[in-house]
Amino acid sequence: MSGVVARYARLGLNRYQGNKLQKELLEKELVYWKPVSTRKGRLKVLVLTDKGKKSISDVKIEKIFSKRGSFEHEYAKFRIGEYYRKKGYWVTYEYKIGDGKTVDVVAEKDGKRIAIEVETGKSDAIYNIKKDMEAGFKEMICICLTHEVKTNIVSQLKETKMDKEAPEVFTLTEFLK
Repeated sequence: MSGVVARYARLGLNRYQGNKLQKELLEKELVYWKPVSTRKGRLKVLVLTDKGKKSISDVKIEKIFSKRGSFEHEYAKFRIGEYYRKKGYWVTYEYKIGDGKTVDVVAEKDGKRIAIEVETGKSDAIYNIKKDMEAGFKEMICICLTHEVKTNIVSQLKETKMDKEAPEVFTLTEFLK
């Protein structure tokens, strides 16, 4: 989930070494480029292909990714998790609440549990919010990938008269400020 410069630094590679390795991985079709929108612009992230995943035995990023979400959804979960980790929270992705249901991200610290749902506009946000409430979460946050999705969810919450008890709704950019 790191950008290329951050990944090179973490791996102890200089620009030449990193670019050479990156070129080899792309040529062997073990990785591909995935552009991701961030609050500072666009970020290009190298992502393992299925062939790349089969070529290595331990893929830590798979612990974050669910099989259901889009790359943008999974990237947002990762960024939200990192945000809470830096604040000292224990973070769980795809937190199980029973009957095969999960919460995208749960952040826990000092007995406080926060349910965080990431909304792309492709799922039923009202259902997700109700599911989290029924699971006993007192604090919830809904994070939308676009302003349009946020506007739509806020409108739905008003229509269903849930706006008084509903979670705060942010765009990812607003939340990470």
